[in-house]
Amino acid sequence: MLIKPVPRVREISHRDVQIWRGLAFMQHSAAVFDAWSTRQSLLHGGYERDPLMRPFAGNASIYAMTQITPTGLDFLSRRMLRSNNSVVRRFWWVPQTAFAAGSVWCGVRNLHVASVR
Repeated sequence: MLIKPVPRVREISHRDVQIWRGLAFMQHSAAVFDAWSTRQSLLHGGYERDPLMRPFAGNASIYAMTQITPTGLDFLSRRMLRSNNSVVRRFWWVPQTAFAAGSVWCGVRNLHVASVR
């Protein structure tokens, strides 16, 4: 009978945990900004381009719906941070940072649309 060794789970440093928490806060805040700016854009004649978010764009449920993706990316980044693969572990911060940047970009664009109309 062959016994497989249990893979070791990498310990996470306190610094990495602090950075992960900061990135989680940043991306959730950026998602709220995107939702708020979408509502502002809609009030000034804009429209929601994302077909998955369109049903929620007209009411306050957009704030809850915009938190789904950041929550999933939090779990993904945490798993990447604990990975035994050094390449995956090196880039654990990319999903959270990319989403936050995208949300801020969309939010700024929404505010531009709201101010032009």
